[in-house]
Amino acid sequence: CTPNGRILTNEGFAYRSFLRLFGSSRQQRFEQLNEHEKGEAMLSATYLNSRIAPGYKVNLYSLDDFFVEVFYSDLFNEIFQLKAFKSSDLPQVYLREIKLGIS
Repeated sequence: CTPNGRILTNEGFAYRSFLRLFGSSRQQRFEQLNEHEKGEAMLSATYLNSRIAPGYKVNLYSLDDFFVEVFYSDLFNEIFQLKAFKSSDLPQVYLREIKLGIS
């Protein structure tokens, strides 16, 4: 806060801090980030698998307690979309290939 009581909002800093403090899910917080912040968050993600979709190579990552699909376009040489979801929403194409280490 400034001396006059106004909240400083450096590119949404106050809003993101609020989300961290007051219990939004990690996935919801991720979805609120801008593209640059999502990219930084993905640096700590774990690569799991890939698949081919029409026009895209799709990489699956694990990030905290949710998954992220990264849609990459070879034609445009860029990431088109980041799609976050819980394990219960995991596309069937991955469920056939992922082997869980559960005894």
